[in-house]
Amino acid sequence: MKKTVVILTLLMWFSASAWADRKAEGDRLYLQFARWNFENNTDSILAKKDEAMAFFADNWQWEHYYFVANLAVQVELLHDGNVSACLRECQKLYKFATDHFHDYGRASVQAQMGWIFGYIGDHQEAVRQLRESIASFRRLKAENAVVVSVYYIYAYMLELIGDYDEQQRIIDEGKRLVEKLRIGSALPEVNELVADQLMNTEALMKVHSGRLDEARPLIEQIQQKLADGKERSVYEAYRAIAEYQLASGDYRHALETTRRMERELKGVQNSGLQWGLNLLRTEILRKLGHSDEAYDTLRAMVDRRNSVSVSRLRRQLSEMDSQYQIDEMRIQEQKSHFWWAVSVSLIIIIGLAVFAYFRQCTARLLARKNQELADALARAQESDRMKTAFVQHISHEIRTPLNIITGFAQVIANPDFEVSTEERNRMLADISRNTNEITTFVNELLELSESESQHPYEQNDDVDISALCQQVVGETDNSAHLQITVESHLPEGYTLRSNADALHKILTRLMSNAVKFTSQGSVTLRLTPLGDRLRIEVEDTGIGIPPEHQEKVFERFYKVDTFKQGIGLGLTVARRSAELLGGTLTIDPAYTAGARFVLTV
Repeated sequence: MKKTVVILTLLMWFSASAWADRKAEGDRLYLQFARWNFENNTDSILAKKDEAMAFFADNWQWEHYYFVANLAVQVELLHDGNVSACLRECQKLYKFATDHFHDYGRASVQAQMGWIFGYIGDHQEAVRQLRESIASFRRLKAENAVVVSVYYIYAYMLELIGDYDEQQRIIDEGKRLVEKLRIGSALPEVNELVADQLMNTEALMKVHSGRLDEARPLIEQIQQKLADGKERSVYEAYRAIAEYQLASGDYRHALETTRRMERELKGVQNSGLQWGLNLLRTEILRKLGHSDEAYDTLRAMVDRRNSVSVSRLRRQLSEMDSQYQIDEMRIQEQKSHFWWAVSVSLIIIIGLAVFAYFRQCTARLLARKNQELADALARAQESDRMKTAFVQHISHEIRTPLNIITGFAQVIANPDFEVSTEERNRMLADISRNTNEITTFVNELLELSESESQHPYEQNDDVDISALCQQVVGETDNSAHLQITVESHLPEGYTLRSNADALHKILTRLMSNAVKFTSQGSVTLRLTPLGDRLRIEVEDTGIGIPPEHQEKVFERFYKVDTFKQGIGLGLTVARRSAELLGGTLTIDPAYTAGARFVLTV
């Protein structure tokens, strides 16, 4: 265990040491490129950029990677003047940063694109790109020499579009960042350069906005730094002085200052700076009244730019021709790849469709089989429940009448018992009544079994409903002397196409049920036409049915009062018969004076 810990510790130490060495080497390379840029050593930058970028990418030093990549684009632009090629490189670099989620890289590339758009004179687009870049740097809290240089470029572009308020704010923010980076900076000369550039830009801003009194102290500081040899941005310093002198009316000194600016531009490949210098000199010559010399300067400047533009245009046309041929080859290759991909995709789609179809068929078949099994299980469970309920009810409901029949029969048949004629007749009546009850139980069971397996009733009878109801009332046992009436709202001679036998059985059970649970009062059989249907109500003034039992009484073997006579099948059979007639049998919950059964057929 101890050996393992020691080995792991040594491995971690060696890994950390190797990482520190790679980081130190990366920082050294970064500083070397920054100094080459400061010294305008473009040859070294272009010669070493690929090797340095590969090292930075391998070691995940992405800030250094994007610094060198953007620097190479800037150098190639100043060297060749091929703006379109540089923008394409920037777009590739921006896409690379986006694909790899490098927010710092995207911000730095946007700053580079802002610089390029400013170089070609599209100042509005330059400002937009630089504004987004600065916002990203703020969000990332990035603070280094690259970021502070972006502040200078942004401030310079704001001056060109005349947004002096925003320019002053950016200059102040850039100054604060420069002061913060001066402490322990590895590139103090870069920080000093940006500080001088910001001061020169602020002086120009105040001159162009007409605040010469505010510009004077800054111009004096710039002149002092030039005299002491401490000015890092010499060309921008002379430009600020010349612009101030021009605005102050000191045209001769302004012309002399432009000559110093021209000396600073010797050997510098930057047509934009040269163009700006010539424009400034032309304006000064015009103010001095040297119109011919101003014209010659302007004409030479235009001819030089046209010559450069023609040469650049020829080079770009040649590049475009080469690029066109390359693009044509790529298009042909992409077409080949496209059709190959389409073919493979179609094969995959067809295969997936066939698989999905067979899977769906299998799923439907499986679902149907599962449903059939579930239905069979439900029927088996219901059958088992019915069997259990049947045995329980029959054992109770039949045993009692059988005991009465057996007991009374034994008494009557035993000669040892002296039974009066009156008692004998009563016993015989009880035997007959209990025999009828057992017969009724058996009939209800047979009818339930028949109704469960039967198809809808044939309805071929023209039933005289009024006569049928009178017949049912006449057959009803009214031993309690109830008031039984038929209340008909049917037109005279009304008949219903139905099944007379089924209707008779349903009404008989409903009337029997009403009489059984009504000790006093009345039972009403009410007939009401409903278009092509008929509503029959059997209404009593008996004990009624509580609301929570009103649907359960239609279940098999269910009884509200278990002590009441019967096996609880009458209403079940009646509802099933109504359904086989295409009708319904329900209880009216609104009626509370007893029970009201509603048959609709």
